[in-house]
Formats: sequence, C-alpha cells, structure tokens
Amino acid sequence: MPLPRLPPAPQLSADVSSWVDMAWRTWRGALQHYYGIPPRPIRKDERTPLMGVLGLLSGLGIPPAEWIVFRLGEFSKHQEKIGTKSPPFNFVWSQKAVMDEADRETDAGFPNLGMFSVPSVVSGRSVSEEEAQKLEQEWQKRADEGEFLWAGALK
Repeated sequence: MPLPRLPPAPQLSADVSSWVDMAWRTWRGALQHYYGIPPRPIRKDERTPLMGVLGLLSGLGIPPAEWIVFRLGEFSKHQEKIGTKSPPFNFVWSQKAVMDEADRETDAGFPNLGMFSVPSVVSGRSVSEEEAQKLEQEWQKRADEGEFLWAGALK
C-alpha cells in the first residue's frame, strides 16, 4: 500500500492576475501554522511589493511556497536580531533577498533553497492506491489554490 505524496510546491501560473491571491493565501497559511497568526486580508500597501517579488520568483522558477519556507528558516536564524516574534512581511517578501539568492544560483540551482525544500511524502498510515490518488488530486487542487500544505518543511 502506498503512502500518498504531497504535490510539489506549484509554480506561479501564466495568469498573473491570480498570483497575489495564491501567494497571499500560502503566506498567511504558513504564518497561521508556524506562528498561530490568523489570516487577514492583504492591505493595499502590500500588493505592489508582493507582486514585485512574485515577478522575480516567477522569472527564476522558484515556487512561492518554497520561497516562504526558505525565508521562514532564515527568519528563525535571525529572529533575535530582528526582534519580532514572527517574520515581518518585508522580510519574506523582499526583492533584495530574492536578488541575493539569484546571485548565489549555480548550475545545480539555488543552493540555499534546497535546505528547506518542501516535503513530499506524508507520514502516517498507508492507503489503497485509489485513496492515494484521490488524496493527491485533492492536495494538488488545494496547493494550486495557494493552501500551505508543507508544514513539515521546518522543524
């Protein structure tokens, strides 16, 4: 009996108009999971910086969920210095941070992003092949809509 597999973190779609909503939902889901911060609507002043970062991520082929997990890992290393209990919006959604990672890119990809790659195998009970396929299809749909499914990425 197989273990169901989470889908990989989705790339941004060709439909640019869906980017902000998808990435915002993923970001707020991660904040809720790791820091207990309830979701809230995006503010007007957050849309433009978020869209700028999403454009860079799209151009580099980095899925937003992987970026979020990476930046949350970076935040945990620097939390004391930053002085906040949860990562500020501009810490995660920083064009400078994306460009700094782009400068580190090698033929093997982005070395730092691999440290916090999203998990794919779900631990727990095995299920029938049919059940596994149904779960995987449902998870893919939820991931494509921006739900944060990769809670096991950071310990």
